[in-house]
Amino acid sequence: MVVCILAVFIFGFLGIFSVKYRKLTKDSLECAYSKILRKPCHTNLDQRIKGKVVGKLMTKSPRTARLVGNNFNLIVGGLMLLTILSMVVSGYYAGLGAYNYAVYGNCNGPDSNDFCIYQPLSSLEGCECSPDTEQCDFYPNCDDEGCDCAQGSCT
Repeated sequence: MVVCILAVFIFGFLGIFSVKYRKLTKDSLECAYSKILRKPCHTNLDQRIKGKVVGKLMTKSPRTARLVGNNFNLIVGGLMLLTILSMVVSGYYAGLGAYNYAVYGNCNGPDSNDFCIYQPLSSLEGCECSPDTEQCDFYPNCDDEGCDCAQGSCT
């Protein structure tokens, strides 16, 4: 079951760029839907993926192929947990950065001058640069020290 659910994410992403993976995406969606409803999977996607992985490993190391073949569901379950954990941690840090930006005006908390990815979202309030200059429009902190567009940059 875990193989089909993980395959939906992987093949869904790869299917955006390559037609080769679109059929696998469809098969993984059907398999995941069947597994969630506790029905048998008619596509045998999990067996095909296991066969391809173990087959490739068999040419390199038969011992490793046997280990992976015997513990395939456990390995895929671990990968699924790592995927979910990384999504949760990434969402937490993105949310923390957005919260800090909304409350403190930067991503890193109070009194920080470190880089903030959200900084280009802020407006150029107080900047006296003319709109026809190239670089002054991209400096959100022009109002801190003034704006000198004669040199092509805010100083």
